[in-house]
Amino acid sequence: YQYGLRWTSAGTGNSTFRVMGNTILQQARIPAEGLLKAPPPAFTTFSFDATHTFHMDRQKNGKAINRALELGLTLQNLTNVRYREYLNFFRYYADEPGFNAGLRAKLTF
Repeated sequence: YQYGLRWTSAGTGNSTFRVMGNTILQQARIPAEGLLKAPPPAFTTFSFDATHTFHMDRQKNGKAINRALELGLTLQNLTNVRYREYLNFFRYYADEPGFNAGLRAKLTF
């Protein structure tokens, strides 16, 4: 299950904030033969995403030039939950990544 809240503001720039939850249940429909281990237990992870767009519109030779700079921050697995995905072959050996942070920038010209 994936669920969340999103808030968007409009003004001189556009800002968006999003809080998401992701719940994965324990896999129950598995073949009886061929499994090395039992399926991993259910888990829930939370993430946060924030984006702001700066509009840099201007005129050049009588033509409108629309430019924008979008900056974003993403935080995944906020509670640093240890879990293993059933569909990941490496579940037999290692947990999925813990807390993760990322920055991004996008320039439209």
